Amino acid sequence: MKVDADPGSAHARPKFLDLDEPPTRGPLSAWTPQRTLATVAIGVAAALVATLAVTLWPRPDPPLEIVGMADGPVVAWERPVTNPRQVPLLFRCGAERIALVEMTAPDLTITCLEAADGREAWTAKVPDQRSLEVRDLVGTPYLAVGAAPEVTLLNRKTGSIAGRVPLPSQTSDFPATLSGTTSGGLLITSIWTAGQKSGLRVTALKGLDASEPRWRVDLPTRDAGAGLQGGYRPVEERHGYLWDPDYDGSGYALALDAGTGEQPHWSATTSRMAVVDDVVAAQEPGGVAGYQISSGRRLWYLEGGDASLAVAGERTIILVDAPGPDATLDPASGRPTSTVSAIDPWTGRERWRAQVPLVASIARVTGDSVLVSNLRTLNGNAALTMLGLDDGAVRWSHEIDGYTGLSTSLGDGYVMVDAWTMTSDPDGSAVANLNDEALFAIDLATGEERWRLDASTPQLVGRRVIDIVDGKVVAYR
Repeated sequence: MKVDADPGSAHARPKFLDLDEPPTRGPLSAWTPQRTLATVAIGVAAALVATLAVTLWPRPDPPLEIVGMADGPVVAWERPVTNPRQVPLLFRCGAERIALVEMTAPDLTITCLEAADGREAWTAKVPDQRSLEVRDLVGTPYLAVGAAPEVTLLNRKTGSIAGRVPLPSQTSDFPATLSGTTSGGLLITSIWTAGQKSGLRVTALKGLDASEPRWRVDLPTRDAGAGLQGGYRPVEERHGYLWDPDYDGSGYALALDAGTGEQPHWSATTSRMAVVDDVVAAQEPGGVAGYQISSGRRLWYLEGGDASLAVAGERTIILVDAPGPDATLDPASGRPTSTVSAIDPWTGRERWRAQVPLVASIARVTGDSVLVSNLRTLNGNAALTMLGLDDGAVRWSHEIDGYTGLSTSLGDGYVMVDAWTMTSDPDGSAVANLNDEALFAIDLATGEERWRLDASTPQLVGRRVIDIVDGKVVAYR
C-alpha cells in the first residue's frame, strides 16, 4: 500500500496496488566512472563558487560619519554665542547643517548654520517654548522643537513654522515623543496604563493631525529604541515594516507593520534584532533565532547566552557574547575575553569564531573588518579590537588607558572614539558621573592613535566635531 499526499493531512488516502498489473520501470542509464568524475567536479566547482561569493563579493565602503580630520582637528570656523553665560545646545538641522539653540526671552531662538563654514542659513523665533530640545526628523521636511505638551515643527529648509503637534502628558521618566520615519511619516510614542499593567502606545499620524491617526497600537512592552523612545534616530521603513533602531545603531529594538502597526511574532519575543536581506535575526531568551521576514517562518535557532547583533552587508550576521560568571580569561592579561562569531543569515551556520580580550558590548562592520568595543564598563579600561570579516583573525587591539567607556564614529581611514571615565555610587548600584571626556582618532589599518582632542565639551553634530569654548562655538575640519 502507498499513500498519496502528506500522511498527516486531511487529504491523505491509501492507494492499493494491482498485483495482476505488469510492473513498469523507467528508462535505465549506466553509471560510468566518467559520470562519477563529472559529478564530483560539479560539486567542487559549486563549493568554490560559494567560497568565492563569501570572500570576494564586493563590499561598499561604509558611509562616513565624520567629515575630514584625517590628519588631526583643525578649526574650520568660530561663532560667538548670544549670551556667554548661557551654554547653548547644538543639534543637526539637515544633512550638512547645525542648529544653534539659545533661550532669548521670551522666545526660543534657533539659528541654522552651514556646517562647512558657519554661514547662517536661517534664524527662527519659536514663542511659548521652554524646552531647548531640537530633533531633526530625517525623512520628513521638519525639525521638531520642544517637548510635551506640544511640539513645534519647523520647515528644515526655511525655518518657518509648519505646525504644532500636541503630545499626551506622561511621567517624567518616559515623556511622550514625536519621531519621523524614513518614508516621511510621523509617529507619537507614549505610555498606556491599565491597573498594574503598562506598555508602549505608538500612534501613526495622518500628516500633522493627531486627532484622527492612521493607526494606533498598544504594545505590552517598554523596550523601545532610539527612534520611538527619543526620536534621536529615524524609524526606518522597509520590507513593509517600521524598524526602531537601537541606540548604538547596530540593530533594532522592535518592528511594527507599516500599514497596521501590528507587531510580528518575531519582534514580540526580542528587544534586539539584526536584518540581512529577507532575514531577521532576533535575540531571544536563551539564544538567537533567524526568521524569514516575508513569510514569518523560523529558519534556525542557536542556543547561547545574551548576544549583541551586528549586520555585515547582506551576507553575514555578527554575534557578540559578553562573558558571564564562568568567563574565559585571557592567559596574557588575566582579563575576561568575549566571543565573536559570524553566522550565515539563511542557515545559522557558523562561519568563524574568535576571542577578543575585552568585555565586548557592540560590534560594527567597517567594510572588510569588524570593530568590537566595550560600550561602558567600571572594571578596566575602554578598548577596541579589529577582526577580519572573512576569517575573524585579530588584526589589532587598542586599549585607551584611564577611560572606562566609549562610543565610536567612522571617519576616512580612522575611527573616532569619544571616551570618558565613570564613577559609581558608594554602594556600586549605579553610574553617578561622566567626566574627563576626550576624543581619540584610531587608525583603522594599524590600531595606532593618530590624534587626540582634549576639548571642554566635544560632540559630534551631524558629521562635524563641534565644541563650545570661551563663549564661542568652534567647528573642526
